[in-house]
Amino acid sequence: MRPAIIVMSRVPLPGRTKTRLMSHLTAEQCAGLQWAMLRDLGRVLGRLDISLIVFYCDGTPGELARVLGPGIYLPQTGTNLGKRMATAVDYCLKQGFDRVVVTGTDYPALQPEDIRQALSALGKREVVIGPSLDGGYYLLAVKKLYAEMFSLKEWWTDTVLQNTLGNLRGSSISYCLLKPGRDLDTFEDAKFYYQLMLKEKTEFEVFPNNTFSYLHDIFGQPEV
Repeated sequence: MRPAIIVMSRVPLPGRTKTRLMSHLTAEQCAGLQWAMLRDLGRVLGRLDISLIVFYCDGTPGELARVLGPGIYLPQTGTNLGKRMATAVDYCLKQGFDRVVVTGTDYPALQPEDIRQALSALGKREVVIGPSLDGGYYLLAVKKLYAEMFSLKEWWTDTVLQNTLGNLRGSSISYCLLKPGRDLDTFEDAKFYYQLMLKEKTEFEVFPNNTFSYLHDIFGQPEV
């Protein structure tokens, strides 16, 4: 088995990242939170024996490499998220990787075991998806490029997962779902994760220290 993990990421720049948080946080705080999440993702990736390919936009790849670690860094191409992911998966498969995991940088609870489970599940299924509570997904794993995965017209709605699964069923492509997760996109998400990290530190194989520290600076000391 020759697996790879694709990370789809923008370089966090104030005003261009975590914009849904900007009604409560400054643009600089939003960018700082995204950097904290990237640093924690780098720690998760460091626990895995897997090739890293980062497809980025905005900024320069050197900034990401300092926090995500060694790998291949390439600019994203494509007119929407589906086309950008399809291009990334196609590149990896053509490089000889036989199992490819795709993830973003919005799910601070992602753990090494999630990626291990996805790779293992590809032994019995053609597609593995980690569903997110906002109607999308935080992880995708495949062994080949399926156009049905990436042909949606809309990638910003709460029906992305539903429509993707419908396409897979319509093409008789076998799939399985991992445990659901919650992206950190809104202020309510940020409060949720702060409370979760206060109470459930032992539940994480790799505790997201950087994200927790940043959220702690935002929300202050817990009530005694």
